Amino acid sequence: RHYIPYDPNYPIGPFAIRALRKVASSHGVVLVEDTVSSLEGLQATLQARVRSGDIDFDAIQILPERLTQMPAGWSLISGFAKAHKLPLVGSVLASADYGAVFSYCVDFLEVGKLAAPIADKVLKVTPSGTSPLVTPEAHLRINIKVARELGFNVDEGLLTRADEIIR
Repeated sequence: RHYIPYDPNYPIGPFAIRALRKVASSHGVVLVEDTVSSLEGLQATLQARVRSGDIDFDAIQILPERLTQMPAGWSLISGFAKAHKLPLVGSVLASADYGAVFSYCVDFLEVGKLAAPIADKVLKVTPSGTSPLVTPEAHLRINIKVARELGFNVDEGLLTRADEIIR
């Protein structure tokens, strides 16, 4: 059971959650979705779960959206995960540096470097269909230190696929 807090008003939120639902159900993962639009709402819902005595999820997964990525939102979620010994999965590369067990995502600097020449061509009114399609590679960063603190044994096969291992 993965807890997914997200702001439904942020443009990427609805698209990301729809894609995640399809993948999760095909792998037997239950998503515990929580739509929150403010830091206060996020804090209130986390506190309510603690008061209930049953957090009702086994991991926290962060979508690439503003509420959970801003420092205050990340602090709330990562603090909650740490206090309850829950694995946290991030959606930006730096997440693994700040307490996530792993992050899997594109490097936004790389996205910008790939997009700049295309934007230049568009602004110079290059005919459509003449610019190449480019796709950034996703990167897997594993924080082995956090994984071990949570009692996880990380498979060697997974470690060999990681772009970076944080020890």
